[in-house]
Amino acid sequence: MYLCGGTFEVTDGITTYGCFLSSVPIDGNEAETVIWENNYSDPEIGVKWFMQGYRTSLYFMEMTWKGDAHTMTLCRWDAADQELETLFDGEVPFSPYEFWVEEDGVLFSSTLCGEIYKYEFESGEISLLFDFNSDGSAYEGCHFADDKLVSWVLDDDQNHVVRVTDFAGNIVFNETLDIPEYRESGWSTVFCGADQDNLYFQLSFMLEESNHVNEENEELVSVSLDTGEVRVLWSGKAET
Repeated sequence: MYLCGGTFEVTDGITTYGCFLSSVPIDGNEAETVIWENNYSDPEIGVKWFMQGYRTSLYFMEMTWKGDAHTMTLCRWDAADQELETLFDGEVPFSPYEFWVEEDGVLFSSTLCGEIYKYEFESGEISLLFDFNSDGSAYEGCHFADDKLVSWVLDDDQNHVVRVTDFAGNIVFNETLDIPEYRESGWSTVFCGADQDNLYFQLSFMLEESNHVNEENEELVSVSLDTGEVRVLWSGKAET
């Protein structure tokens, strides 16, 4: 079992913070093994951390930024051989939003501009793969799923406009979703994943109850990639 998290310490008046990754036996009979740890003391440095398992390896990435400069460290932990390998460590021309491991490399989506990058294992280099917003749209924060990139925007009428491409940038779905309750009072959307036939989203919105008090409600919906039909799988009040 792997544990990852952030660190925050104050020693002799100096504040340090960062991220760590540890391996912890499920049966608890062996000591924790710290695989990777990195700390900073510059309060102007921001840190984000990502990880994904692929076959017998665990890939993890630390992204830091200071001003307009973004630095990425990409590592691979081989669980079978218990070896750590740094695949990339340096500045990148984008702010990573998510990443996705494939057989020949690692894909990255950018936080703001919709550009998709790829790190190739063979060359050890990162290059621009395609632009998710190549038609001038404003989709942001692309999410990865099996063979899919998913993002959405809200139009002027608060309708969801969802776009899905494959990993080559070909559009496979670009539809406006009819979700009346979200259009009227929605405020949050979370992408929950995809399979061959559907996309899944968690929606949060406010509804006025009989006592005239607004309460937060949630829905888990599926969206058919074939027809665009939206189906409510679950609905209820948000837990507080």
